[in-house]
Amino acid sequence: MKTTIKDVARESGYSIATVSLALSGKPSRIAQETKEKIIEVAQRLNYTPNQVAVSLATSKSHIIGLIITDMRNAHVASSFMSIDLELQKNQYSLLCSTVSDEMQPINGGVRNMVACGIEGIIDAQPEGAEYTPDEMETIRQLKASGLPVVSYDNMHAKDFGVCVNFNYFLGGYMAVKHLIENGHRRIGCVTGQMDYRVTVERLNGYKKALSEAAIPYDPKLVYTGNYEIDSGSSALPYLLGQKVTAIFAFNDQMAFGIYRAARNYGIRIPQDLSIVGFDNVLFSDVLEVPLTSIHIPTDEMGNTIAKEMLDMLKHGKPKEPRIVTFEPNLMIRGSTARLEA
Repeated sequence: MKTTIKDVARESGYSIATVSLALSGKPSRIAQETKEKIIEVAQRLNYTPNQVAVSLATSKSHIIGLIITDMRNAHVASSFMSIDLELQKNQYSLLCSTVSDEMQPINGGVRNMVACGIEGIIDAQPEGAEYTPDEMETIRQLKASGLPVVSYDNMHAKDFGVCVNFNYFLGGYMAVKHLIENGHRRIGCVTGQMDYRVTVERLNGYKKALSEAAIPYDPKLVYTGNYEIDSGSSALPYLLGQKVTAIFAFNDQMAFGIYRAARNYGIRIPQDLSIVGFDNVLFSDVLEVPLTSIHIPTDEMGNTIAKEMLDMLKHGKPKEPRIVTFEPNLMIRGSTARLEA
């Protein structure tokens, strides 16, 4: 049975009011010796405060809501671990709500979070290339909540909080420029869903690099994937049919799928095919042929998201919307090589 504050009071010999004040950590007239005795009893009995009761008494839940559509991607999971660790250091907990068309409606996630008494919202839903009715309703609910909002790669939240963003356009540009500098001109790419802003930005970077090198953009070299491994595997036979010598995968998971399919087709990386990924997840440099990839500083971004939220909780929302943008780095490894004539 869970230990209650009554148990601590009875065991220590003090009143419930004295025990409650001693364990609250607030300044009081209670003698230090008394506090130490009460704390010792509480620890011995493994007493944990009832967070709901604490919230009612203080009007603070110390809970931050996180809205996300998918946490299976290693890059995404790493970011949110960093957010959670930073919040925990400051005695805040993270409450995650996964939303999608198949599960909980996206705008329903905001309502449910607010109903739980959260103090702030981290909106990490992928931003659409164009606003949908669901996104517009989500924006309305976020504004109506009156809570601090930090947006993760979702510029639609910039109008009422802080947006922590990554330069996906530059990342796409750097990936393809690297391949061009290595002599490749038939460069295929495997995109994610084209209704995501981050996908469109990567593709625009791809097009910019081609344009600078006077290489015509060929839509036949673009395979639409979904950021999952299987779509990378499916893309390879199609792109080989287009006689590409290099492929830019819009995330590392799809690059891993290309690796898997390449083994089945007897394609050697990088001798027969150069590959660049995007994210630089943990496993990229432990493959038999380490993957060249665009590095996203996931830990730093997660840490910044948490700190921006904590700052707003302490000082209030910024008077003007603030956008914090992180820049890419190209991690060159063994999966890319110069194309020999």
